[in-house]
Parts: sequence; C-alpha cells; structure tokens
Amino acid sequence: DDSNLIYPFAATGFIFTKQAKVHAYDASAYDGIKLWLRGDAVVRVSIKTAATASSAEGGTCTANCGNTHGLSVILTNTWQQVSLPFATIQQEAWSTPVAFEPSQLLGVTVMFPPGNAFNAALDDVTFY
Repeated sequence: DDSNLIYPFAATGFIFTKQAKVHAYDASAYDGIKLWLRGDAVVRVSIKTAATASSAEGGTCTANCGNTHGLSVILTNTWQQVSLPFATIQQEAWSTPVAFEPSQLLGVTVMFPPGNAFNAALDDVTFY
C-alpha cells in the first residue's frame, strides 16, 4: 500500500550504468546534450553528476545533494529540440554551487511540476 507516499514531483529519465551499477559517463568530448520534447507543461531538464549525487546514488556529495545542473523549458504541443550546453547550464539557487564536470555524468532527468496534470513526450537524447 503506497497511499502514504507523497512525491513532490514527477520525473522521467535515465542513469548511466556499467555491470548493473551506477557508473559515471565521461562526456567531456562533447559540448552538451540534445533531446526532443513536446507537451503542455514547464519542465526542468537536468544532468546529475557525481558532485550533485549522494554516495547512495553513485556520487560524492555529502550535504544538500540533488541540486543538478539544468534548465527550465516551456513545452508546446509541437516537438522542439532542446539543447543543454555544458558551458551554460546552471544549478538552482538552494544549495552551495559546484562546478559542472562533464566527465562525471550520472544521469539525465526531466522533472514535471507538482500538483498539476500534464502531457509530455521525450525522444532522441543525444550528445553533440
């Protein structure tokens, strides 16, 4: 029975793994990540790195973990390509900032706003 569970947001995404364990992916040869999105919500697209993840999540963060680097996107019903350039994505302002390190990627997440119904689609995640 999960009726007592309360989640502050909904999300979808993926983690990088090696032999069924979270494993940092070295994306330093790339400038960023592109993906296609459509829908009817404002979402935050973020990239988790070792510095923003707790040790239980494969990271090195010890306090105020989870403040990933990313950006907010207003979705429309038309497919749009979204770019997350490594040089300019930002953390939110609720914790001590850490540098973005593209050689330590743990995952990519699309987070949806709490408390609202929404429709969304995600396709073709690639490095560029």
